[in-house]
Amino acid sequence: MANNKKQEIIDTYIQLIVEKGIEKASLNSVAARMGIPQSLVFHYFKNKDALIETLTDYIADICKESYRHEPKLEDKRQEFLLFVRHTLNVHEYRRSYFDPVIYSGLIYLSERNAYVKQKFIELTGIITETVCQKLREYAALGIISTDDLLLSARTLLCMADGILSYRGLIPDEGQLAAFLQKQEDVFLTSVSFVPAK
Repeated sequence: MANNKKQEIIDTYIQLIVEKGIEKASLNSVAARMGIPQSLVFHYFKNKDALIETLTDYIADICKESYRHEPKLEDKRQEFLLFVRHTLNVHEYRRSYFDPVIYSGLIYLSERNAYVKQKFIELTGIITETVCQKLREYAALGIISTDDLLLSARTLLCMADGILSYRGLIPDEGQLAAFLQKQEDVFLTSVSFVPAK
């Protein structure tokens, strides 16, 4: 039961961040929204930093998992293309777990919160290594060719974060689709993707 209440507090905090922004969401506003005494919120989280740390861990776990569900196909070129598309659109897939505003808010906060910054540094390292390993596998199969797998992995992940930023700024679906396709094409060119003959 205690863990359920703790999760309810986290979920309510997430809702408030989406509505008000990370700076204005407070433990008091969580208690008010839930209709519970502030002391109950403070029972689970001694202060806002403790809640932010728990939220950061929760988001980091989801982010790590979002890179572990790629399909395995017989046609490895098609599998590679799906991997690239999944990575470029990873923030869209995460929407079923949390609003991208949370991710962006934590990135923003990382400049002032040492715990969040360290957690995102660790997360970036893990995700970069995961993507790098996948690229290494495709390079070994002769599907791609790159002089620097680490740089290619970082490029793909930066493109995904850029897509997160631009997705909401391009209201026209046709223009958005063209933008996403262009990002994919740029990355495929950068790793000398060898299409099927």
